[in-house]
Amino acid sequence: MTNADVVLALAEAHLDYLHGKLAKAVGTEKTELEGKIAEFEEVVDFLRGGVPTADDPGVALKRWLGPDTWHTGHPCDEERFYAWVRALHAASHSRVESELRTTATAKLDELQPGCSTIEDFERVLRERVHDAAVILEYLRWAARRR
Repeated sequence: MTNADVVLALAEAHLDYLHGKLAKAVGTEKTELEGKIAEFEEVVDFLRGGVPTADDPGVALKRWLGPDTWHTGHPCDEERFYAWVRALHAASHSRVESELRTTATAKLDELQPGCSTIEDFERVLRERVHDAAVILEYLRWAARRR
């Protein structure tokens, strides 16, 4: 067994531990644990063979929509939403709002099946994607003015 195998085994054990804590958590603690788990899953995936970094818009989108509190406006969820917007901007994505909405809806359905068909969740997702599109458009405009 190599050192890399040992590190991977320890990381997987820690991830199992976090999932165990999540099962008992409530409220703010649950939200924070979901964020930590999403981040640690990336570490474990990387150790298993490499995945895109958090600067990748897909990874950032998964971090935002993964926790079941993504729609609540909790500060942790807001930070994950803005991290997605930053990742889109950093990757110079020039997608239109409809593309962003399609991508976000597909990711939400993947992470939380059926959630995007619930009217309140669909409305929040549509509003947040619109916010992201407006922010990105402003950032593009500001960059042209420099």
